[in-house]
Parts: sequence; C-alpha cells; structure tokens
Amino acid sequence: MRPSENPFATHRLESLELSLDGTSLDELCARVEVPGSRYCILGAHGSGKTLLLDSLRASLIRKGAHCRSFSLEHGEQLESILHRAQGAQLLSEAFVFIDGADSISRPRWLALRAKLRRAKSVIVTSHSRAIYPVLCRMQMTPELFHSLVGKLVDPQTIGVDLSELLREHNGNARNAFLSLYDLSAHRVRIDNRPLRSQISG
Repeated sequence: MRPSENPFATHRLESLELSLDGTSLDELCARVEVPGSRYCILGAHGSGKTLLLDSLRASLIRKGAHCRSFSLEHGEQLESILHRAQGAQLLSEAFVFIDGADSISRPRWLALRAKLRRAKSVIVTSHSRAIYPVLCRMQMTPELFHSLVGKLVDPQTIGVDLSELLREHNGNARNAFLSLYDLSAHRVRIDNRPLRSQISG
C-alpha cells in the first residue's frame, strides 16, 4: 500500500470536517463571522482543536471569505510576515486562523496580537491559556472519535476497539490516528494481545 492510499494518511485527516454535539459548525461560524470577533479554541493535545479550526476555515472559504492560516506550533513565522511593510495589508479584512498560539511567550503574543488589529476576525487554538474569549472547549470523546474514523473507513472492518484505542492514548486522537495508520500500513493481525503490543510488535 502506498502511503497516500492509507485511509489514515495525513491529507485524508486534514480533509475531515468536525461535527460537534450540541453546537453546530454553522453556529460557530456565525459567531466567527462577526467583524472584530476574537476567539480561542481550548483543548488538550489531540483533542480536535486543529480539526475544528480547519473545519471553520473551510466553511468560511466556501462562502467566499478571505482566510489566512498559520501554525505557530510548526514554526511558521507569522511574526516575520507582520514585520514586513505589507504584512498588515495582507491580513486586512481577513479571517486569520492561528494554530498553537500559546506556543510563544505571553509578551511576544501581546505584541503579535496588537499587529492583528486590522484582521476581520482572529481565531486561535491554545492548550490551556484562554488568549481570547473561548469559542469552544474541545474534548475528544469515544463517540466523536468513532464518528471521525467512520468518515474514513467502515469501523467494522478495522478489527480494533476504537474506544479502547483512544483510552490507551489518553484521549489523544492524533496519536490514536497514528496507530490506525500503522495498523493499516502493516496489516497488523488483531488478536487477544494488548493493543499497544500489537502496534509495537
């Protein structure tokens, strides 16, 4: 199997759109679309923050919105863009999405935030620090994880207890998906051994 054909390949995961119980994506988008809005998506590692951020961005792009996306966790230099003369103009009237805003120090973030004043809306993710008013607190539940896996494959064909897999990864869906990628790529036989030993063995 080629890596790109793996049902749990990165590009497939990035195409997923998150559906939340209790609050619809449309409701969250309506809040984000208000000019001048500033929101933070809070949650632990692997709880679905980035997935929700990407889902909101995709929804706004379908409506014709001008969106700019940055990942501070992955080293994208948003600060260097804003230091350029045209930086503020590039983000003027844009919906700005920033993943991993709490990965930089508070003083640096405050300086960065001041330079985002001209953005139409700013939505960020953070693990614990509520940088802006909280839009949503993410928690990856077994039901939500099962729903996401179901958008990629038929869960019945995997041969893995998805709730147990998520539990073994302490609710971190990102790591659980990595395990599913490995299981799919190497066609690991499912037996009565603990799941973690199947993956490592």
